[in-house]
Amino acid sequence: MKKILFFVLVFAILGAGLFADDAKVMPLRTGRLSLAPSFTFGQKAFNKDGVRRDSDALSVYNFGAALEYGINSWITGALQWAPGVNFFSDIDMLVPSPDGGFSKSLAKVQDVADLFLGAKIQILGTAAPVKTDNFRIAFAPGLKIPLRGPDYEKQYENAKKGDPVTVSNFDNHAFAAGLRSYFDFVITDNFFINLYNETIFYAQKREFKKAGYTEYAVSRGIDTINSGLSQMELMFPGASAAQIKYGDNVKFGYDVTFELEPTWSFPIADGVLFSAFLPFRYKITPGKKYDKFTYNETAINGTVADINTALANSLVPPGYEQAAGALAQGLPALLDNVKKMEDSEGMTHYMSLEPSVALFFYQWKVPFEFEFGYKAPIWGKGNNNGKANHTLVIIAKMFFKI
Repeated sequence: MKKILFFVLVFAILGAGLFADDAKVMPLRTGRLSLAPSFTFGQKAFNKDGVRRDSDALSVYNFGAALEYGINSWITGALQWAPGVNFFSDIDMLVPSPDGGFSKSLAKVQDVADLFLGAKIQILGTAAPVKTDNFRIAFAPGLKIPLRGPDYEKQYENAKKGDPVTVSNFDNHAFAAGLRSYFDFVITDNFFINLYNETIFYAQKREFKKAGYTEYAVSRGIDTINSGLSQMELMFPGASAAQIKYGDNVKFGYDVTFELEPTWSFPIADGVLFSAFLPFRYKITPGKKYDKFTYNETAINGTVADINTALANSLVPPGYEQAAGALAQGLPALLDNVKKMEDSEGMTHYMSLEPSVALFFYQWKVPFEFEFGYKAPIWGKGNNNGKANHTLVIIAKMFFKI
């Protein structure tokens, strides 16, 4: 089993783009309920040089949903929960043990995505205040509403017991505001090209200890080591100077997504419309920013050397040998983990191709549209080593009038 310290499970293939369509809006007083089960899988990851490498096998079953409603002829309100909830996940990976090395715990990603509440406003198009048949332009301001994530104190205890552990947040679970922009270039009645952008700014920070299993495990390690150093102060003057400190929050910054999507639509039977989509997506994120860790590496190395010397010469009082030995081993390992956490953050890039087809039965008593899609990673780059996942998705859309 390849030793991995930090888990970054990228679901950029899904994301809010699951329901990002075009600059069209819903007709007045018409609603659309979308349900989207999906299956994500993969055993490759992109490294910091953009090269695919072997990784731990991953499979995740997810269920997402969205509700849209035409407030008037050019404004549509929307509540989206996409990708939604991971109701099953399996990762061929053991997690780090709180006591060092690896536990017998299997990694999971049992978490939920946050909600997106917004409104799409068409300002140029056939239904917009400014009428035109050749272009459509719409903007969708919105808020990202955080839902409760995993309890990482419980995950920490699960790792100690060897139970399955949720190793990473599926979403940031932090309040954010953003804007989605849509531009449709209408070439014919059956063909148009959509340009899409989503920019999300995270206004809220997350508590460091609750940001993820790895972060929580590292923070617990800091607490444990610092407590041991305080107890050793009488035997090793200056041991407290070797303590590692950390801030209390993580800042997420922003996410930016661009999409280019050609769309073809034409009738294939009475009351049946066939559509084909070929979205190309590109997502950028700056990575998490931890409140600055502070440590005195010279004091750390000096304290470890003093403890090892005292142990070698039997100068540690009886009953303290085990604790002193654990400190001498644990302190350098903890410093190494903190440095890796600091170095792991940075700009990440992710590209995917997401072909799909749809059948719209618009003459049914309750109109339905069924979309079938495949989402494939093309390229990624960044220190986060994001998973190169593939996704199969089915979206069922029911239309209603109120």
